[in-house]
Amino acid sequence: MIRRPPRSTQSRSSAASDVYKRQGEVIEDSKTGFVVEKENPEKLAEAIIRYYKEDKEKEFSQSMKSLKEKYSWQNFVKGMFELIKN
Repeated sequence: MIRRPPRSTQSRSSAASDVYKRQGEVIEDSKTGFVVEKENPEKLAEAIIRYYKEDKEKEFSQSMKSLKEKYSWQNFVKGMFELIKN
Protein backbone atom coordinates (compact mmCIF):
# COMPACT_ATOMS: atom_id res chain seq x y z
CA MET A 1 0.00 0.00 0.00
CA ILE A 2 1.53 3.29 -1.07
CA ARG A 3 -0.01 6.55 0.10
CA ARG A 4 0.82 10.20 -0.31
CA PRO A 5 0.69 12.51 2.71
CA PRO A 6 -2.31 14.82 2.94
CA ARG A 7 -1.87 18.42 1.81
CA SER A 8 -1.37 19.71 5.34
CA THR A 9 1.80 17.63 5.70
CA GLN A 10 3.31 18.14 2.24
CA SER A 11 6.19 20.22 3.53
CA ARG A 12 7.07 17.76 6.28
CA SER A 13 9.61 15.06 5.71
CA SER A 14 8.26 11.54 5.69
CA ALA A 15 10.31 10.17 8.57
CA ALA A 16 9.58 6.60 9.59
CA SER A 17 8.02 7.76 12.84
CA ASP A 18 5.43 9.98 11.12
CA VAL A 19 1.84 8.82 11.02
CA TYR A 20 -0.45 10.26 8.36
CA LYS A 21 -4.23 10.31 8.61
CA ARG A 22 -6.39 10.90 5.59
CA GLN A 23 -10.05 10.11 5.01
CA GLY A 24 -10.24 7.65 7.88
CA GLU A 25 -6.96 5.91 7.07
CA VAL A 26 -3.86 5.69 9.21
CA ILE A 27 -0.59 5.07 7.38
CA GLU A 28 2.58 4.45 9.34
CA ASP A 29 5.49 4.88 6.96
CA SER A 30 7.28 1.58 6.27
CA LYS A 31 4.92 -0.26 8.61
CA THR A 32 1.47 -0.13 6.99
CA GLY A 33 2.53 1.53 3.73
CA PHE A 34 4.95 4.03 2.30
CA VAL A 35 4.37 7.76 2.59
CA VAL A 36 5.51 9.55 -0.55
CA GLU A 37 5.72 13.28 -1.14
CA LYS A 38 3.20 14.67 -3.60
CA GLU A 39 4.61 15.58 -7.01
CA ASN A 40 7.76 13.47 -6.49
CA PRO A 41 7.76 10.69 -9.11
CA GLU A 42 11.28 9.57 -8.19
CA LYS A 43 10.29 8.85 -4.59
CA LEU A 44 7.09 7.16 -5.77
CA ALA A 45 9.10 4.93 -8.11
CA GLU A 46 11.52 4.09 -5.27
CA ALA A 47 8.61 3.16 -3.00
CA ILE A 48 7.04 0.92 -5.65
CA ILE A 49 10.34 -0.84 -6.33
CA ARG A 50 10.98 -1.26 -2.61
CA TYR A 51 7.45 -2.65 -2.09
CA TYR A 52 8.04 -5.43 -4.61
CA LYS A 53 11.74 -6.05 -3.84
CA GLU A 54 11.07 -6.42 -0.11
CA ASP A 55 7.76 -8.27 -0.66
CA LYS A 56 5.89 -5.94 1.69
CA GLU A 57 2.30 -7.02 0.89
CA LYS A 58 1.96 -9.55 3.72
CA GLU A 59 3.71 -7.33 6.29
CA PHE A 60 1.63 -4.26 5.41
CA SER A 61 -1.61 -6.28 5.39
CA GLN A 62 -0.92 -7.73 8.83
CA SER A 63 0.04 -4.32 10.25
CA MET A 64 -3.08 -2.73 8.75
CA LYS A 65 -5.25 -5.47 10.26
CA SER A 66 -3.77 -4.72 13.70
CA LEU A 67 -4.41 -0.99 13.26
CA LYS A 68 -8.00 -1.62 12.15
CA GLU A 69 -8.59 -3.61 15.33
CA LYS A 70 -6.88 -0.96 17.47
CA TYR A 71 -9.04 1.83 16.02
CA SER A 72 -12.26 -0.18 15.69
CA TRP A 73 -15.60 1.15 16.93
CA GLN A 74 -15.69 -1.71 19.42
CA ASN A 75 -12.43 -0.59 21.03
CA PHE A 76 -13.54 3.05 20.88
CA VAL A 77 -16.79 2.28 22.72
CA LYS A 78 -14.93 0.08 25.21
CA GLY A 79 -12.57 3.00 25.95
CA MET A 80 -15.50 5.39 26.35
CA PHE A 81 -17.16 3.08 28.88
CA GLU A 82 -13.90 2.83 30.81
CA LEU A 83 -13.70 6.63 30.92
CA ILE A 84 -17.28 6.88 32.18
CA LYS A 85 -16.70 4.27 34.89
CA ASN A 86 -13.69 6.13 36.24
